[in-house]
Amino acid sequence: PHFLGYFNELAGGPGGGWRFFADSNCDWGQDREEGLAALKARHPGLAALGPWDGPRFGLLAGYAPWLQPPDPERPGRTYHWIRRFDPVDHYAAAWLVFQVGPADFRRAARAGDARAWEDLCLAWIARGELGEARRALDSAPAGPSRERLGALLEALARIDRGGARKEDWSLTARELAARGEMERALKLMEKAPPGEREGLLVLLLLQGKSVARAKAILENEMRKGPLEAEKALMVSCGLYWSGDPEGAARVLRSARPPGPGSPLEKTWEAFRRMLRKTLENERALRNPKKR
Repeated sequence: PHFLGYFNELAGGPGGGWRFFADSNCDWGQDREEGLAALKARHPGLAALGPWDGPRFGLLAGYAPWLQPPDPERPGRTYHWIRRFDPVDHYAAAWLVFQVGPADFRRAARAGDARAWEDLCLAWIARGELGEARRALDSAPAGPSRERLGALLEALARIDRGGARKEDWSLTARELAARGEMERALKLMEKAPPGEREGLLVLLLLQGKSVARAKAILENEMRKGPLEAEKALMVSCGLYWSGDPEGAARVLRSARPPGPGSPLEKTWEAFRRMLRKTLENERALRNPKKR
C-alpha cells in the first residue's frame, strides 16, 4: 500500500531505507498526516519533531524527509542528531519512532560519537536543566562548538539569575535558534528588555516561518519611530530571505542609516543595492517590455 516509499530488505525495508535515502525517496507528503495520526494512536504521548528541532528526550516521531537538515557546524554537509539512534517503530518509510533518553546519548558518546555529549547538553538545555547540561558539556571534546555552548550556558545562567548582560539576549537567541531550539529562543526573546527584543524576535519568527506574527510586531515597532540601523538591517534581511523584498526595502527606507565610518556602513549599502536590483528584476518580470 506504500509503494512510493517502498524499500526492499537489503535496504532494511520501509523502516530502514531512510538511512540510505531521504527527502522524496521516503515520502512525497502522502503519508505525512495519516502516518503521524496512526503512530500517535499506537503510541500515546508521542511527540512529533519539527524540521529543525534540536536534541531532546522522550518518545519522538521523526518525519524521514526532514532528517537531513544542513549541519550548522559544517557548511555544505547534513546532520541530524537523531540519526545516531535506531527507531523502535515506523509508518511506511515516512515516519520513524525513537525512544530517546540521556543514557542513549551517553552510550553513543562512549562508542566514539564525538558530538553526542554536545547534543546531550542541548537536550538538557531544552529541558531547562542547566546543571545537567554543564555536566554533559564537561565531557565533550574541546573545540569551537564546545566553547560556544559554554558561552550559551553561561548567558542562560545569568538570565536565570536576573543578571543578564546586554549581549546575552542576542547570543542566546541566535545560538538556540541555530541549534534547533527555536521555541525556547522565542520564549526567551519575549522576556527580553524592549531594547533587545523586537529585532531578534522578528528575525526568529521569520526563521520559524511565522511571517504574519513577525510582521505584526514589526509594524508596531515602526509606528514608534525609526528603527536603529543594526535592528533594521537584521529585520530587513529576515524579510528578504522570507520572500518579501518589498517589505525589506520599506524597513530600510524608514530606518536610521548607519553614520559615516560605522562598521555597518558597507553592509548596509551592499544590502541596499542588492534589494534595489531584486526589486528592479521583479518589476521587469511583472511588466515585460512589449516588442
